[in-house]
Amino acid sequence: MKHWVFVLIFLVAPLAHADLMVSFIDESRLPYDFSPSNYDNSSSNYDNSVSNYDNSPSNYDNSFSNYDNGANGENRLLMKEGSKLYRVGYYVRADNGVTNFFPYRASVLSTI
Repeated sequence: MKHWVFVLIFLVAPLAHADLMVSFIDESRLPYDFSPSNYDNSSSNYDNSVSNYDNSPSNYDNSFSNYDNGANGENRLLMKEGSKLYRVGYYVRADNGVTNFFPYRASVLSTI
């Protein structure tokens, strides 16, 4: 029985969603493997492009209208400034394996 519980937890764990903290970095300081100059990471790569429907904000799964992506959803991107947390956007893991990051509109930014 313990074996099946472990397997069940193992299968469900990758599906978990949670808030992610973000910070600003200087893109030029990234190693090449993480840089947008690397074609694998570039928006010029169709797999990463918003032209790909899986990555497009017009796809409901990626839309702000989807509750999970909204201000009270499970996919929020947060930024800490001093002692305050700000909601700055949301993320969505697409079926194609790409994690997309979307900003909130300026009028939606608020503290938590």
